[in-house]
Amino acid sequence: MNSKFEEAERKLKIWADDASSLISELPPSIFDGIHVQEDLVLESLLKTTDSDGAIVALLQKLFASILAVVQRQLKSQLPGGEFWEPSDLLKEQAKSCESTNISGERVFAICQTVKCFEQGQQKQDSLNPKRYLKQTRLDFG
Repeated sequence: MNSKFEEAERKLKIWADDASSLISELPPSIFDGIHVQEDLVLESLLKTTDSDGAIVALLQKLFASILAVVQRQLKSQLPGGEFWEPSDLLKEQAKSCESTNISGERVFAICQTVKCFEQGQQKQDSLNPKRYLKQTRLDFG
């Protein structure tokens, strides 16, 4: 996976500096070998407009923000990181690890449902995503 993380980081760096290729032609995929699906939505997004300059600027700021998060969260997996080139022993030990956190998330979902049921709340209300969303502010400054 580390090579895919490095590939994504490399593309995000390119697009943070110049995102014009993403709106002027068939955009490249973030991962080599995975092609962008062409459809009517993509075709309409690629049409030239008067606001293309603003769109490119917005995309560049967006990719710079995404890049900062990727670099922070994948620091140990990117070149120079602790797990960039894991040893054979670590690879063997990691085989028994879960590849996702879905099983742990299920436990929390069950606990939340039971808690709400015990408190007499409607199940529908307990699963309302608006209850759990926090207001987020993106700063492109």
